Amino acid sequence: MIVVSKHLPSSCSSNGLSSGIKYLVSERLHAKIHLTQNFTTIVTGHGNIKAYLYRFKIIEAPNCPCGNDNQTAEHILLERAILKEDRERLIAAVAKADNWPIKKKKCS
Repeated sequence: MIVVSKHLPSSCSSNGLSSGIKYLVSERLHAKIHLTQNFTTIVTGHGNIKAYLYRFKIIEAPNCPCGNDNQTAEHILLERAILKEDRERLIAAVAKADNWPIKKKKCS
């Protein structure tokens, strides 16, 4: 388990790399995150995901067993039919808590 406690600068970047949107995440900086192998794999895209394994020629094809697309972290999270109910429950829980998406504010 890790605790994120780094403070972000309060102003937007002026070096041209900023998108003009400042993400207000201060309330999430102290969130406790339980790290697991699956969590790390999905967040980083590195691990037992077919597109990643195919990239290094460990397997012959990156195709997802569902037959719809290459198996990437995005595909697993957003498109896999087998995870549809879990995805809908997560969306409902987050909507009920009213804390997602992250609040955005224009940079001044």
